[in-house]
Amino acid sequence: MSIIFDDHKQFEYSIPVIVIGAGGCGLCAALAVKENNTDVLVIKERSNPLRHHSYVYWIDTWSKY
Repeated sequence: MSIIFDDHKQFEYSIPVIVIGAGGCGLCAALAVKENNTDVLVIKERSNPLRHHSYVYWIDTWSKY
């Protein structure tokens, strides 16, 4: 399997906080940021990028529960 990069794609997002890692500390940090009414993006990588895709979590409603 090969990785295809597309340099022509553009994304416009404004996210003030990005947390790398979705372990216990990363998710606690993301929830603490969200409790202060700030948007946060959590990115979790897989051990083998050729087999699995990275996961991206939008912490949107978790802090409400």
